[in-house]
Amino acid sequence: MNLLAVRDLTKRFGGVHALADVTFSVDEGEVLGIIGPNGAGKTTLLNCISGLSRLDGGDIRWDDTSISGLAPHRIARLGIGRTFQIVRPFPSMTGRENTAMGALFGQPQGRLQPHEAQKQADEVLELVGLCEKREVPVL
Repeated sequence: MNLLAVRDLTKRFGGVHALADVTFSVDEGEVLGIIGPNGAGKTTLLNCISGLSRLDGGDIRWDDTSISGLAPHRIARLGIGRTFQIVRPFPSMTGRENTAMGALFGQPQGRLQPHEAQKQADEVLELVGLCEKREVPVL
């Protein structure tokens, strides 16, 4: 079973087809990259999955349940998050504290305790090779 399944996704802006019948799936534990030139529809695709843009056709399923048409905050609570192209970290906090913020407010089951969020942040920083710099302030 797919964790995320996108089927025949279509999104139009007036007469422009930004996405036309896009279909793919992602299994649990799988990492998928989306690449393409400017204007290819990458951001539009992520906006549709995260609920920021309404679909004109197709379906998006998370853990075999349709999330098409759900509000962005409901999709985020299910565990689907996204980042934007211009990242703005909290400059008065360390890398670990910034990373923990995502864990604190991105959990589908509710909020974590701060020490649990810091533990998750450490795991993520280890995964991306930044554990040694976790206490460095973000400038």
